[in-house]
Amino acid sequence: MSDTTPTGNIYLDSLLWLTPTNPWGTTASTPVSFAFGGPGDYHIVDPEPGSQDTLTATAWSASRGPQGTSWTLPNGDVVALNGVTGEQAAVLIALHAWIAPTNVNLSQTSDVANADFKFLVTDETHMRDYWSGTPGVMAFSELPYDYGPNYGVFEQGYTPGYAVFNQQGYGWTSTGLLPGGEGYVTALHEIGHLFGLDHPWDEGGHYLVNGQPTGAPEPYFPGATNANKLGDWDLNQGVFTTMTYNDGWKTQPPKGVDWGYQIGPGAFDIAAMQTLYGSNPNYHAQGDSYVLPGANVAGTGWWCLYDTGGTDTIRAPSTAGACVIDLRAATLVENDPGAGGYVSWVKGIAGGFTIAHGVVIENATGAGGGDSLTGNDVANTLTGNGGADTLDGNGGADVLVGGGGADRFDFHALADFRTASGVRCDDTVTDFRSGTDHFDFRGFDASLADGLQAVSFVFVGSAAFTAGDKTTAELRFANHVLSGDVDNDGVADFQIHLDTVSKLVARDFYL
Repeated sequence: MSDTTPTGNIYLDSLLWLTPTNPWGTTASTPVSFAFGGPGDYHIVDPEPGSQDTLTATAWSASRGPQGTSWTLPNGDVVALNGVTGEQAAVLIALHAWIAPTNVNLSQTSDVANADFKFLVTDETHMRDYWSGTPGVMAFSELPYDYGPNYGVFEQGYTPGYAVFNQQGYGWTSTGLLPGGEGYVTALHEIGHLFGLDHPWDEGGHYLVNGQPTGAPEPYFPGATNANKLGDWDLNQGVFTTMTYNDGWKTQPPKGVDWGYQIGPGAFDIAAMQTLYGSNPNYHAQGDSYVLPGANVAGTGWWCLYDTGGTDTIRAPSTAGACVIDLRAATLVENDPGAGGYVSWVKGIAGGFTIAHGVVIENATGAGGGDSLTGNDVANTLTGNGGADTLDGNGGADVLVGGGGADRFDFHALADFRTASGVRCDDTVTDFRSGTDHFDFRGFDASLADGLQAVSFVFVGSAAFTAGDKTTAELRFANHVLSGDVDNDGVADFQIHLDTVSKLVARDFYL
């Protein structure tokens, strides 16, 4: 392998360095078949030391895991279970979660020997036998290519496509196998390997040069120098990539065995899968309403939204307390805190949403607590409802609705009043209440104006702007419009419409 940066993106290359191209070699839809193997002996050649090449599988449990005829995922997808329940249903749901944003065409077969993916279960005794006595192995799987420890190292008789789960592993229980649980995320993670994704941390691999592992070190998430390191900006964790070992959102609500884990691939995983297999251009192409989970119960977990069209909303459940809804998508940019996305969640609940790279969600609706709502660079409608909310529209012509409570409307950059293409636009605040709500202009970034960076404002009431020496920015309110002159040239650089307000006073502002 001579190209050490197949995409040039450190996050994608970390996940794809062992599988830089589509293993099926197709440029259109990729057909992938899968089968559930029954009890018996299977010849599985794994390149890791200690593997014994023969594994004894056990029978699948139909009672342990999801039940019924279908399962509804956090984005509203209804996964038909096709007559299976329990452990096999958990695998089926996880498969759907992986392929839904991609151009993979999945089919089930009874021909285990010729299936692309072969799923097996075993017990602790037989798992130990396979791994030469090593205890506690929860699962293992085989990447599409012989993987190691260095890319391209050939293992005689390598058998790609197997995934094996330990029925006595941690979390492999009736509730732990529900999406959001520890058992389910084990299946989700191993399926990621079947599609070709690697771990995101430094495992000490090197690219080959003349058949020797003397080339460049394997790529890994910046700062993720081992499995337990979250890395720069804490991106080596489940809410951003399910290929991590740091499941859930390690820096926020604690998880339980049955809830708080990933339900689908994260933003990094979706981007990596689409690099290999293409995207699904018609996935959630109509307007959708995505509701945040409101309780720590079996089935609660983290989901990355992939949505291709329509006018969409993330909303808090009506009974929720304070929530955070952030409509910004994952940037995938190195050394950016938002590279893996921004988390939307009800505070105290170990589940919620991030948004995949390139996806646009337009609107956010809070509940009765003190919510924090953040928009993106398109025209958003942010609705706080009850509580003391903070609303930040970012770019685009936004409509901000505080609702009840003492609300704060944040404006922190001249870019807040520009579209993504740089065209000036106005915001609207529908229900500002003088003496209760506040506008916050502290630390305003005026970098779009000539020669200016941060500026401080003064409020001049309804008086006209006064051209000056660019040392003081001014705010004025007249005819239901709050205007800002950033560069002190006497001309408004942005406007906020306040159709229900007749007067503002200095105490309405944080300057």
